[in-house]
Order: sequence, then C-alpha cells, then structure tokens
Amino acid sequence: MLKIRHPSAFAAVALICFAAGRAEAAPQILGLVASNGMLTPLQCRDRLCVGYLASFCLQEAREAPDGGQEYRLAPRGGLTLIAGLPDGRTLRLPARDLPTIRTLVGFTAVRIDLPEVKLDALGLRELAPTSLAIEVAPETTIMPVAAVDDPDPQNPDDIAEAAGPLRHLAAETFDRPGEIPDAARLVGLLISALPMDAAEPVALHGLFHRVVAGVAPGRLGAAAVADVDAIAKSCQKPGEASSGPALGACLELRQFNLMSILNGRFWAAAGS
Repeated sequence: MLKIRHPSAFAAVALICFAAGRAEAAPQILGLVASNGMLTPLQCRDRLCVGYLASFCLQEAREAPDGGQEYRLAPRGGLTLIAGLPDGRTLRLPARDLPTIRTLVGFTAVRIDLPEVKLDALGLRELAPTSLAIEVAPETTIMPVAAVDDPDPQNPDDIAEAAGPLRHLAAETFDRPGEIPDAARLVGLLISALPMDAAEPVALHGLFHRVVAGVAPGRLGAAAVADVDAIAKSCQKPGEASSGPALGACLELRQFNLMSILNGRFWAAAGS
C-alpha cells in the first residue's frame, strides 16, 4: 500500500515543474490522465455540468499554470461525452468543442464545465439522459489558451514536442493501469462525486464505497482501492460529516501527492 503523507512532503517533487521563466509567459502544456475504463461522471446544476480530471506537466522548464487558467485540447487524443439514456442505450459523442477546461490545482487537476445549452444544441434534452460522463482518450494533451500580449508563447516546436514524443512517453506512466495512476483516477472520481451543494454534509467513506461499486468489476486492483480508502479516512474521520468543499480541498491535495509522484517518474524516464 502507498504510504499517505502530508502534501508538503511532496513539495520537492512538485518542483520538477517549477517556474523557470517569466511570470507572464505561457504556462505548461499538460497531459490528461486517460480514463482507461474509469469514466468521470458529470454533475449538473443550474444549467451547468461539471467534472474533474487528473492532469500532469509535460514541460519541465515552463511555469506551472495559475488556478483557473483556461486550456484547450491539442489534436492528439480527445474527450468523449457519454450519455446514458432511459431505455438503457449509451450515446457517445465527440466532446472536443463542448467543455471549457480550467486548471484547479496547479498542473495536477483540471475542472471541465459543460453548459447544458450545448447539450440542448445536440438534442440531448429531448433524449432526457439519466447520466453524463466524460471519457479521456490515451495521449490526450491540453494547451493553454494563448494571451494576446504573451511575450513567450508556445511555438509550434514546443507544441509538437510536448503533444508528440513527450506525451507518447508519458502514456506509459499515466495512461496504463497501475496502483498510483488508478488511485489518482479514483480520487478524481471521488472529487467529481461530491455534492454540488456546499452546505450538504458528506459521509466521505460511504461515498467512496459507492464510487468503487460503480467501477467495472476487476478494473481496480486491491492496492489502489486500499490507497484511496486510506485517503478518504485521512480526509474525514469516522463519524464526522464535513462539507463537500472542505473534503474536496483535502482530496485535491492528496491527488496532488499522487500526481507529483507520477510526474517525478515521468521526468526520470524522459531523462530530464
């Protein structure tokens, strides 16, 4: 089992993607961890559907993004919107231009926002889907939306290297099954499952078991489940019910730990 440590213990690892340039320069190109059979559910409220995805740094020398930095999909990989219909059918739609993608915690997590007006334009309202989820394809890459006055924008060579050979190499670390990548995926599912109502108390351990039960049988190894079980217990003690935002902040830091470990392994493999 992976030993759970305080987030500050990984500060040194996180510095593999530190600010090496000017603060106003374009931030890092990021990779999104492939779903690999673990779809990210979307929660919808007030005509907006939201989900959270694990991400990682592909450019060691570029500055980490600020929270809320907007990103767009690169040509490689992609997102698929999966709608469960009342009759049991599943509808799969390309989601390249549907969601807005913004960073949540540095380079290790992003939030996707999908306005229901875009779903209406696809005719989904008439189909009355019972569930919505996002699937991340292998080797999916996202690029920061360029600022008009950026003094050091991402150039074509930067993009080609990050989204090409580096993202292909990163697939071995982030897109395949394994204890830590599966634990990072599972923590992301747990964050996405937290209620959108900030005032609603949450029994995190019970929610964790419901999330695990929703994953296809045999998809998760015992070690990854045990790791996230320990994370859930560390974020909320037995018998206590905390708010979704408080638990979400704790889970985001634990996911940061996991992704920092994986990013360290990736840069070691890349020879940086």
